[in-house]
Amino acid sequence: MRHTTQLRHIRHQSEKVASGVLEEVRSKSKEMAGRAKERGAEIIDDAQASGQRAWKDAKGWVARNPGWALGTAFVAGALAKALGRHGKS
Repeated sequence: MRHTTQLRHIRHQSEKVASGVLEEVRSKSKEMAGRAKERGAEIIDDAQASGQRAWKDAKGWVARNPGWALGTAFVAGALAKALGRHGKS
């Protein structure tokens, strides 16, 4: 009988430890998910700001250099069309 009681005690203690570890893992995973979500939002905000600056810079360059902009767009379009048809039969 004593052996069975000791085994139950060991099992109970093991379950308590496992439960505590699982709870800690859940808590840490929620914390890490929150940090990742915040960091992801920061990265998206930075990318949007960078894109807005690039768009503003491009619009300014086109306004100052309309001839170059038109020529560059024409050449880029011709290259894209030529390269796009190259692989088709």
